[in-house]
Amino acid sequence: MITKKSNQDIKPRKKCFGDSSIIFGATKTEVYKLLFSNPSLALLRLLGQWIEFTTAALANCQNTVYRNQFGLLNQGIILTFSSVGLALIANSEHSYLALGSISLLMLPILPFFYDWDTLYSWAFLDIRSLPLLVYSGIMLLTGLVNTTMIYIGKGNPDDMSKSGESWILLGLNKLFSKIKRLTKGRLKLKANEFVVNAFVECGITVSIGYYFWTEVQDHTFGLFCFLMSSAEFFNQIKSKTAQLNRQAYLNAS
Repeated sequence: MITKKSNQDIKPRKKCFGDSSIIFGATKTEVYKLLFSNPSLALLRLLGQWIEFTTAALANCQNTVYRNQFGLLNQGIILTFSSVGLALIANSEHSYLALGSISLLMLPILPFFYDWDTLYSWAFLDIRSLPLLVYSGIMLLTGLVNTTMIYIGKGNPDDMSKSGESWILLGLNKLFSKIKRLTKGRLKLKANEFVVNAFVECGITVSIGYYFWTEVQDHTFGLFCFLMSSAEFFNQIKSKTAQLNRQAYLNAS
């Protein structure tokens, strides 16, 4: 029974895109039945789920670099390679950034139609931005490290759906803890996770993108920074709004 003394910090259920979440969801979804009973509704649901997935993949382009200790349900090989795939698609001179989400669907079948030399050239030679190519490598490395930590049991033990623990949040809390000791407890500060995730991390990414857009004249990397920070900001606002709405409902009942 929930009372006013109960813990009201309820975390909302959200769509997760870890390996287990994607595989289990694909086997349990009702979309297959809808394809025969209501094809238009099935296509709408598939479109909505694909938009959510590509938004999560874009947000993960930022999160996988800034965070560690991801939850089992919200990080994995599929999401990591999808994020890197989006970056490579955006960076290739043979693709269009606006079609990145659609092109991502085609990546698994490209080896059946093109030889590896052609694909290598598209991904690593005929590129628009060297910084974005380097960042893609960083994403791949950190993504594989985070995924490996999950599979060896070193992921987030408290929240399996968590999109990582922020390195910036950890650093700020350590700094505030040191300040508390130096002031003998007179000054108590604590970093807010939502503020760090939604504003500090996204703000840093946007600032980097703005620098490359204006100073380096690298519009591709600048735009990609804006897109991945916007995706994460949208996810944070959506999650926080759902959480506040849930808390308000529980407090009123």
